[in-house]
Amino acid sequence: MTYLDIYVKVSFQSINNIFNIKQGVRVMARICFICEKGTTKGRSIKRRGMAKKKGGAGRKITGVSKRTFKPNLQKIRAEIDGKIRKITVCTKCLKSGKVKKVV
Repeated sequence: MTYLDIYVKVSFQSINNIFNIKQGVRVMARICFICEKGTTKGRSIKRRGMAKKKGGAGRKITGVSKRTFKPNLQKIRAEIDGKIRKITVCTKCLKSGKVKKVV
């Protein structure tokens, strides 16, 4: 058994406990099934003016508005506990090979 097998097995067990996955129960929306990455809050800052190093008076902040950062989630079919299920996974977990797609 490799490190990745142990990691995936432990991850799925902890995630099963967190989301209380049973047959027919849906997983939480906008959260990665593997790494639990979800929506985060932030701010968008509007600036105007010329930078001091370009000969201006400096950049001024004219407005700050709230915004959300959403992860790049994909719905895929994967094998979990011997059953094929549809899960929501972020692209970082797909690229790193933490989950395998089932065709």
